[in-house]
Amino acid sequence: MHQQNQHGPVNKGKVDLMKTTYDSLIHFMGIYVGQYIEYDEEEAWKNYRRYGRDKVDEGTTQEPSPSSNVDTQGQSSQEGRIQEQAKAKKLDMFLKVKRALSDYTFYLRKDDEFPSYQRRIVSTSKAHETYFILDPDTDPLEACGHEEIMRRAQAYMYLVFTETLLTAKGIEFVKDYPGDARKVWHALTCILHRSVHTCQTVRQQVLQGYCRIPHSTEEPEEA
Repeated sequence: MHQQNQHGPVNKGKVDLMKTTYDSLIHFMGIYVGQYIEYDEEEAWKNYRRYGRDKVDEGTTQEPSPSSNVDTQGQSSQEGRIQEQAKAKKLDMFLKVKRALSDYTFYLRKDDEFPSYQRRIVSTSKAHETYFILDPDTDPLEACGHEEIMRRAQAYMYLVFTETLLTAKGIEFVKDYPGDARKVWHALTCILHRSVHTCQTVRQQVLQGYCRIPHSTEEPEEA
């Protein structure tokens, strides 16, 4: 049966006919002697249509059980641990790659030697897995997936440039961008390519996505 009014069979008390037991209903009617009214199904349907089912079911919404919250938190914690383990594994693999400054036995002494210097820098840095710092088409953090890897690669390549750039412009860029190998390389590429289009492209790439690169003046440990 639906409620005939908002409180039950009588307006003075509160009885939910859909939930109460027979004994409770009898007890209710016994307290309010003489105020009992017959159930009017037509009136009950009118109230049902007027108030909707929400009035009947008000207060019956179940809160999520504590166990479900615990399960969700546990799942999030597990995913966090998996991500941290993956990052630690990436860092471990990066540190296992052997790198030495002696691999960079080539130098840029004259501007016209830049094409050859560029090829050797690119090939050697790729072998050392640090080229993502120089690549203008790559977001370094997305490429390596670890801030510590990015910091170490940045510091290492900057040290390479301090040792191998011997032209006036090269030395100037090393001083202008301390600890910032990416900007040194992009500035050098822009100038020595002597192309307006290349310069505009490189400048745009330097401005985009670079704010996440940490600056470091620390010398990296040779692996």
